[in-house]
Amino acid sequence: AFERYRAQEPNPEMQENAANALANLIKIPAKDLVPHTLQNAHREINNANPAASKINRDPASEDATGPKGPELEAVKQLAAQGGMEILMDMMRHGLTRLTEAATAAVANAMEGSKENREVFERNGGLEILFRLLKVGDPRMQENAMTALWNLLVDSEEASVAVASRKDCMPSLVQQVLTGTQVGQELAAGAIWKVCSRDASVKDYVAVAVPGLVQLLVGGSPGAQEHAAGALRSASIGSTANKEALFRCGGIQALVAVAKGGGKAAEQACAALVNACTNSEQNQTAAAGNGAIQLLLSVLVEMQGKPQAGEMFECAATGLRNLCDNNAKVQLRLGEAGGVETLVKLLGKDDAGLDEVRMRE
Repeated sequence: AFERYRAQEPNPEMQENAANALANLIKIPAKDLVPHTLQNAHREINNANPAASKINRDPASEDATGPKGPELEAVKQLAAQGGMEILMDMMRHGLTRLTEAATAAVANAMEGSKENREVFERNGGLEILFRLLKVGDPRMQENAMTALWNLLVDSEEASVAVASRKDCMPSLVQQVLTGTQVGQELAAGAIWKVCSRDASVKDYVAVAVPGLVQLLVGGSPGAQEHAAGALRSASIGSTANKEALFRCGGIQALVAVAKGGGKAAEQACAALVNACTNSEQNQTAAAGNGAIQLLLSVLVEMQGKPQAGEMFECAATGLRNLCDNNAKVQLRLGEAGGVETLVKLLGKDDAGLDEVRMRE
């Protein structure tokens, strides 16, 4: 199909089949993915980079070890024959099944290949993707969203370039609100990624907060992690986003996800910490929905365990932020036995509170 295309004798049906074959050949099996590790917490919990994902990929992973076996050979041949440029050319013309197939192939080709991601970005790939996000059908938008997400992996430059586009946040917000299930999840992850790189885009997130909360309530574990991560980043320094979260029941949803465990719980806990910073209404809502008992139980159960990590730090920081300048919540912490729990932890060398002490 590539040779016929170069000879300017393209057969659209053959090209579509070839693009679909490439999309399937280059898929990286989930077993070849490396788990994502999160960064340390602060008073407002810093933005951890969200994980990489594609249509069939576990959203709780970040970087693949790279394609192997037939996937590796396919990626090499794609690069050697100028395949990315040809697929991108197919994506530029019209809104056809060929465009959809080429977009899926490009999305999968970028997942395990930094070289392909660089070729895509260098040849105007962002312009193509945002056009498809505006005018494509739902399946085409989903493929475009997947390609955009894979482009953001490991690329500070791509994150900055995406954040600088005027159509970036409107497109991502629209995907969160009206996209397919996969599109919503990846758009939430992209908002997380972009907000962690450029604080100025947070002004647009308030409109998407109801959609992010819906992902917390009814989404898959991966969708919950991405939505919580987006709210984690968007809540830092944004009163508007904190108020939007309160209005649509987001505090209750974050507490519920934090109780569920797993990677989504880590992000939900961090988002809760940030949402309650300097927000009396969110502090009160969190306390009223069991956040104090939850955070205390995390401190007790995970104290001294090697895998405690960020969840433990979030619990300690969260209790501080919940009680900050809020006498009613301070009283509820005392009634729940929180003072005794914290005093006991401070007396243990392996409590894991060094980072929290240093921030005071």
